[in-house]
Amino acid sequence: MYRIRQHCAHACTDAVKSVSVPATVFLVYNPSSGPPIKSAGPDPKSKSKIKVVDSEAENILRVELPKGAGLKDLKDVVVESAGEPAELVKIVLQPARGAIQVIDAAPVHPTEMGAMLPSDAKVPREEFITAESYAGELADWMGKINDPPSLARTRRMQTFFSYLDLATLASLACTKGARRIVYDESRIVYKDKSARFESGVEDISAMVSQVMATLTQRVMHRPQCQHYITNVTRAECPLANSSGTSMFGVERAIINLFDAILAHFFTNDKGRVELGLIEEAFELFSNGELRLKLPSLAWACQPSSGFYYYFGEFALLAATNLPNSHWLEIARAMVRTQEIFASTYAPRSVHGRAGLDRFAPGNYDPNAANAWNIRKKHQLREHYDNGGLLELSRAAAKNLRSALPE
Repeated sequence: MYRIRQHCAHACTDAVKSVSVPATVFLVYNPSSGPPIKSAGPDPKSKSKIKVVDSEAENILRVELPKGAGLKDLKDVVVESAGEPAELVKIVLQPARGAIQVIDAAPVHPTEMGAMLPSDAKVPREEFITAESYAGELADWMGKINDPPSLARTRRMQTFFSYLDLATLASLACTKGARRIVYDESRIVYKDKSARFESGVEDISAMVSQVMATLTQRVMHRPQCQHYITNVTRAECPLANSSGTSMFGVERAIINLFDAILAHFFTNDKGRVELGLIEEAFELFSNGELRLKLPSLAWACQPSSGFYYYFGEFALLAATNLPNSHWLEIARAMVRTQEIFASTYAPRSVHGRAGLDRFAPGNYDPNAANAWNIRKKHQLREHYDNGGLLELSRAAAKNLRSALPE
């Protein structure tokens, strides 16, 4: 459970110099990371007069601004969320008098901050984002993907990460958009040969949840694992002895699923999986170079939180238990791009956040992203290219120690 104080007023409300109060404000969050809001209210330490009201959607907060209050008071809204941190997409302002205004929480350019809508008794429903509408927008954008190699290079990478979200995120997997792209058209028929069953959406969501729990334990242990710090003894670190016996059927099933998705999007005309293209995809993804803005103003195709570090841990788990597979090369890409991610999405000074929760999509820094030019990425790749499993495990421990505060 994360306790997050909103600072949206600092970033967004400069676009609105004044507001007629009383007014109703809707804080609209990205639904792709699951129902983010468990509870919310004004900071008890503040003297704010605002009132947070439950909304009909799990990813929307309704805030009433009484007389004497203003948008600056939104900084005192405290949100508790489960899973990933709540990502604010936009503010919909409905004053008692005047036009409705939509404020972009993460504009590409300052001029894109806000849009005016005709004055109305109700905010248009399309201004609210749900898991259904988000998945629908993503599915519409993806369109036909029966032949990924025919897609432009960047588009193929974006489509891969979009597909991965629709296929594995519990909040999206049951939507019509996910079923249209992933399940109804059976673009990938995944079969677990050992269990002899075809995994449907419920199976996959349950298995992903179990694997995430395993990865959480590994991520929390890795920075303190002395074997990866001093190499004194393997016995001091359970992660150093994870070969073979630590891999259960569920973990193997998700690795098989991930392999199937990788093969679907990154197999060339000769039937070979292009590992170089997979590495490049994670380089661009970790640096925010695949970011896609949907019509609802929600962002897609970018890391959603510090869970990005879980990619590296997942790859290390696979490489440890599947020696002589391509997972060692994939692990090199996923671990080294942690350094890119940590720079481009570096935590800002946000009160109330701790650990990997400090990394959020709103931290995206275009200047840091631009600093990762081709030459710098090549140098980073060379640094990791000859690393074996032990070296990569140590690098992952180092990266996590840098990311996690003492």
